[in-house]
Amino acid sequence: MAASIDLGPESLDANVGMQLLELYRGSEAEALEHARTALALDPLMSSDVGALEFLRDHALAMGRSLEAKALYRTGYPELFGDDPAVDRRNYRAAID
Repeated sequence: MAASIDLGPESLDANVGMQLLELYRGSEAEALEHARTALALDPLMSSDVGALEFLRDHALAMGRSLEAKALYRTGYPELFGDDPAVDRRNYRAAID
């Protein structure tokens, strides 16, 4: 798994894989770093693979609800206007 990061540090799949591996190992700080990288690489896809939810849950557990909410702004800006547009692409984020 570590070789995948060496070969493709900008790979969503490699970062999500390392996030899960680091969680399994009990290395939360490293898992968070890989989740942040995954979110930066692809805000929409990172939600499908759990990186966004992991970061959200961590922020909420630390009492940082505004930070948790802000994680959604990049991938789902349409949910933060005066008239949020909820559709089949973003309904799960809207529920979160």
